[in-house]
Amino acid sequence: MVILDTNIIIDHLRQKQESLFENLVNKINKNELAISVITIQELFTGKSTRNLIE
Repeated sequence: MVILDTNIIIDHLRQKQESLFENLVNKINKNELAISVITIQELFTGKSTRNLIE
């Protein structure tokens, strides 16, 4: 099992080229990928912080 960290997901969202996330999805069975509850919280926290800046 591969647990995706926040930086991998953020990198994917910001990239216009193929990201590490896309490489992992293409090489690993999708049932082997996971996201922790902490990562989900970090993504939501970052999104709400970004809304304050814009």
